[in-house]
Amino acid sequence: MPRGKTKTRTTRDELEMSLSEDDLISGLMEIQGRNVEVVAFGIAYSGVLKEINVRQGYVTVADGEDLAALEFERIESYRLLE
Repeated sequence: MPRGKTKTRTTRDELEMSLSEDDLISGLMEIQGRNVEVVAFGIAYSGVLKEINVRQGYVTVADGEDLAALEFERIESYRLLE
């Protein structure tokens, strides 16, 4: 290993978190542009799933002029309303 570089170990929890987040993103991408209900912070947000920003780590749900930007890690569940 080159000098100054340290090898970090990925814990089991981190691995499970990244796998579950990948599943979340994949599932959301399949229903982007459709009416959804996303539960985050214990609150249900209903509207059109407008944006999935993987780089910044959030989704945008729009209900008319109202927008909610929700971080991936705060999303507890989601479902398609159609």
